[in-house]
Amino acid sequence: MPLLAATGVAARGAGKVVNPHTFLSISASIAQVNNIARELGKLDPDNAQT
Repeated sequence: MPLLAATGVAARGAGKVVNPHTFLSISASIAQVNNIARELGKLDPDNAQT
């Protein structure tokens, strides 16, 4: 899963800032969690549950 580059400048001039929060609808949040779970399952298939 490719990562996006962090962009933006902090309001206090501290350099680049990263906002790890996502603001989505309930259905989009469910899709996001399912995508994360699927990718984690690929990394550790012996411990993945379906």
